[in-house]
Amino acid sequence: MAHHARSGVGGDVAARIGETLENQFAEIVETQPHLMAQHCSEAGQFERAINYWLKAGQQAVSRSAMPEAEALLRKGLALAIELGSGTACCRTGRTVRSGLRP
Repeated sequence: MAHHARSGVGGDVAARIGETLENQFAEIVETQPHLMAQHCSEAGQFERAINYWLKAGQQAVSRSAMPEAEALLRKGLALAIELGSGTACCRTGRTVRSGLRP
């Protein structure tokens, strides 16, 4: 399934939520990047979403929450692969591989 920017109310709402989080709730963005990743994904802001999925996965790795880290990093990787973003895809792939090594 290809990812396309959402149009309409759902994508607009997700974009506004993400913007509000970044502008008014920086601590939430910093401590819970998976929330931003989800909103950016839903808003069609895929490059931003990939970066937030990576950050969320890296935070999970730092807490030794490996199943969570794997799920989050794989979301970013899947999005990068579907987008065909060469640089983002390669960076995400390296992060997944390095972050999930036993």
